[in-house]
Amino acid sequence: MAEPGQEQQGAAQPAAGQPQELTEHEAAIYDRQLRVWGVETQKRLSAARVLIAGCTGLAAEVAKNIVLAGVGSVTLADDTPCSACPPSNFLVPAGAAANSTVAEACVLTLREMNPFVQVSALPGPLSAALTPEALCRHDLLLLCGQPASSVAAADAACRQAGVAFYAGACRGIYGWAFADLQEHHYVVEKKEEQADGSASKSAEEHSERFASWGEALGCSLQGVSLKRLSKLYLLLRAAARFEQQHERFPAAADAEQLAAAWAAEAGAAGIDAAALPAEALSAYASDGDDMPAINAIVGGVLANELIKAVGRKGAPINNFFLFSLLEGAGAVERMPPPANLDSIALVFASLAAGSNMGKAPIRLKEVVYTLSPFEQSVMSGLWKDLPHKAAHHAANLRDAVLFCVLPIVGISYYCADFKEKEKQHHRY
Repeated sequence: MAEPGQEQQGAAQPAAGQPQELTEHEAAIYDRQLRVWGVETQKRLSAARVLIAGCTGLAAEVAKNIVLAGVGSVTLADDTPCSACPPSNFLVPAGAAANSTVAEACVLTLREMNPFVQVSALPGPLSAALTPEALCRHDLLLLCGQPASSVAAADAACRQAGVAFYAGACRGIYGWAFADLQEHHYVVEKKEEQADGSASKSAEEHSERFASWGEALGCSLQGVSLKRLSKLYLLLRAAARFEQQHERFPAAADAEQLAAAWAAEAGAAGIDAAALPAEALSAYASDGDDMPAINAIVGGVLANELIKAVGRKGAPINNFFLFSLLEGAGAVERMPPPANLDSIALVFASLAAGSNMGKAPIRLKEVVYTLSPFEQSVMSGLWKDLPHKAAHHAANLRDAVLFCVLPIVGISYYCADFKEKEKQHHRY
């Protein structure tokens, strides 16, 4: 097996940014998801180069999903020793070498999941992933579990390098994801039923502008209906001010300082500080650990967004996805509101594309379906697999008859025959 950080031998080597034809074996492996998003999207996905910095439990969920989906290459950056690995990172096996890093241990597990994907580890600390040399070799950066100061620096580096940027973190019952694709072009397919019962497809090209991390968290909220805003977004603004000052996440002992940061942030945003309850601030400060269930939901959404971004098919989330067990569902926030953008033309373009500021509720059932492309129901695939499944169940039924039913029938027949012979014997 190749050492972490080295390229795996024998797997496909797509040229940077140039989609290549799928091999027959790849087409068979990705058969079901090819019917979900098409061959062209899969070809773009197979040529994509993704860099994940910070191997948290959330990063493990995203890496697992995109590796199974068949992304071209995944590079992990995290020099944390395996002995200090977060328990939520299921990619690190229990018997991992103590002198290896979390990124190296995750690489070995991901390679076993899909040998067609190039998986490697970037040596050095997380800052090594933000250098121009590292970013220019990738199409997309995902930063997980880092404070706001690190997210702001990573977003600025990606904008300078022209690389798509995603960030996410989970704390207790809260989870969030942020996207900055700068200027993103994508295609939306629509199906229309004809009078004769047939269906026709049409593709519409769209373009969206994304705000930076600083613009999304620093915009004014004057005149914005706070009832439409997720409380988690307000929590993020308070935590971002604290984390920019201290360059770390808040802890339970920082509840008062976090409340003071929120008071200053509310004043700068032009809203009443009472919009965010003090209980929510103290709960956010005290819940430092992540929950696997929250990681799975946010990681499923993040992985689906990464696939849409590199495949350029489907409208992406612009620009926050927020999930809280207190609110009971996930929500999408577009910040700043379109009225705060610097161009009236962009406002009308956003409205024409159907993008509105405020919460767009996402049903939990829809979130669960995004956990893996292999879990999505495709009727054509189900009908195609029906003969095989029927034969499989028939074989299982035959075994059940042979090993369970026949002995019972045989014993019953023997007992009945013996009883009849006893009657005959006593009769004569």
